[in-house]
Formats: sequence, C-alpha cells, structure tokens
Amino acid sequence: MKRLKLSGMIFLLMVGPITRSQPIQDYIKQALKAADQASLSPYIEEFYRVNEYKLVWIGHKNRIDQLTHELQTAPDYGLNTEDYQPEVLIPYRAPSFRFRSLNDSIGFDLQLSKAAVRFFCDVKNGGKHPELRYNGLPYEPDCSQIPLMVKMHMERNSLQDLAPSLTPNTREYNEVRKKLAYFNKIIGDSSFREVTITSGKVSLENKPLLLKLYQLGMLDSLYEPLTLARLKVSLKAAQKMLDVSSDGILGKASLSVLNVPLATRRNELKLLLNYLRWLTPYFNHPASGLLNIPSASLLVYQRGHVALESRVIVGKPSTPTPTLSSRITEVILYPYWMVPKSIAVKELLPKIQRNSGFLAANKYQVLNRQGKV
Repeated sequence: MKRLKLSGMIFLLMVGPITRSQPIQDYIKQALKAADQASLSPYIEEFYRVNEYKLVWIGHKNRIDQLTHELQTAPDYGLNTEDYQPEVLIPYRAPSFRFRSLNDSIGFDLQLSKAAVRFFCDVKNGGKHPELRYNGLPYEPDCSQIPLMVKMHMERNSLQDLAPSLTPNTREYNEVRKKLAYFNKIIGDSSFREVTITSGKVSLENKPLLLKLYQLGMLDSLYEPLTLARLKVSLKAAQKMLDVSSDGILGKASLSVLNVPLATRRNELKLLLNYLRWLTPYFNHPASGLLNIPSASLLVYQRGHVALESRVIVGKPSTPTPTLSSRITEVILYPYWMVPKSIAVKELLPKIQRNSGFLAANKYQVLNRQGKV
C-alpha cells in the first residue's frame, strides 16, 4: 500500500515512536503541539480538551457518517463543500482500508475534527468576513462554544441538529437562504444553461426573457399558461429585486442586470449569507445600524428588530463609499456637507462654469479661507 500525501498532516512525522505503556492522550497532545498551527483552527485543541484528548471519530462509524452528510450540506448554507472535505476520507471509504499505525489513526481523527469545527464555525459566523477599510470596534465573531456543542451533539447522536441551531433566525437571512436554495436547484438541473436576452421586446415570443424570469424565480414554470399582463408583472418583480426601475420595460439598465449570469447571482447570495451571519451578533445589541452600500439603504436595529429603514445616498463605482465599522457617538440632523476637493473640482466646477446659478439652485455655499460665505 502506497503512503498517501495528505495535506495538513506533516505533523504525523513528528509525533515520535509509540510505546504500549504511553496513553493515547499523550500522543494526541504531542500531535497537536507538533502540528502546523496555521493549518489548524484555534479551537481544535479546545475540542480535544473537552473530549479528554481521546480519539473522537475512530471507532464511531455512525459519527463519521453523520459528519460526512453534514459537510455535504455546505451549499445550503452558502458555503463551499470542497473546503470541508478531508483527503483522509477518500481512502477511508475503500472496503479494504486499514490504518497502518496509531499515527495514521491520530492524523485521521485530527483531520475530521478540523473539518467539523471549521464547518460549524462557518455556519455560525460565515466562511468569509467582510473586508473593511476601517474596523473601529474591532470585532471578531466568537466560536468558543463550538467545540463543546459538537461534542454534545455527537454524544446525543444528533449532529444533524447542530447546524440549523447555529443559523440566524432573521427575515433577511431566511429570505436570502430561500432564494439561494432555489438558485442551487435551478443550476443543479441537467438542462440548465445560462441565457442572454438580446431583444428589448416584452412579449410572449421573447423566449430568453421567459427563461431568465423562470431562473430568477419570477415564473413558477415555463409551461404554465401566460398572459402578457402576467409577464409584465413578473418582469417588474425581477426589476425590483435587481434594484432597477420597475417599469416593465426592457431598457438598457434592465437588460444589463438581467443578463448577469445566474452563477454570478448565486455567488452574490453566498457572500451575502456569509456577511449576514458575521453581522448577526451586532443586531442583538440595544441599538445598531447597518448601511448597505449596494442597495443604498440604511437599517437601524433595536435588539434584533428593524426599528428604522431608509434610503441613503452612496458613492458611485468610480468614487465609492468607504466601508467601515465604528461606534456612533452623535447624530447631527440636517448637517452641512463639506464637499471634498476632488468632487468640487472634478464634478461641480464644470457645472458651475456652465451655469453660474448652479450653486444657488442646489443650495451650495462657497466659503473663503476664513470660513465666511
């Protein structure tokens, strides 16, 4: 039998010789110390500590089967299955598989633990954290309870109940996950193909339009009896979802957003689910605000419930609004906006030069170096 090259398992070479008199707990502790810490979750050692440094998966086929099944549900949570597939499972599934040594058994156990802890942490907090230009809180989601929770569910033979208990129970999260499940179903169908709408006619003969509306979930079926009025209602619903004018007309902006590949839309939903999980602890504070730049909207939460929703002005793609997390210390009503120099010179000055009444019409004031109007 050839020795398999398993990623993240170089520590197996460093555990040292095994003697019958030494308890298994000592070898597991040695393996944890010798492992490349960058390849292990910081919660792996805690996981083995709560399990008294015993082998967790070896000798428990039912646990392995349950975990394998749970890892396969990763797409349902907007996660990538391949991130949680330990290579040790590939030879393990072969009927003739046998562990060559205690070192191999320990390595196998550690790899499964690594996959389990990472998966359930990602289900709780998201697999990808937002990239903030400024993190003023600073904030990092907590996974400290995951090792104990995995242990308890393993012992109860109920590992399948853990992931659902870790997900946020908010309207936004549930709606996004429902839409993601629909996209997964559509893309997973053997007959699926990406479609491009080339005609601007809103008619029953525009088959690419009908197919795209079905793929987006705006039509229940491609074979249902359809009227032109029903088609326009579905198109307006799609336009509203994609944040363009819901006028029922296939203009340039509508064609542009409708022709974004469904796979791209699915990736956007996966990223959004990750962000919503990462943000959930924020929402449970006495008061918190979420500014969604792509949708140009502001949500203010009070203990998990939306208390205020408002449209806001955000930057253009060429001059984007910076991302940040910060604490609000005061709110100024009807504030002055000090126009940044770059905007004043590049955007406003040409308009002022063309029309001297632009400043007064748009309620701008020009100040001198002393701050006087």
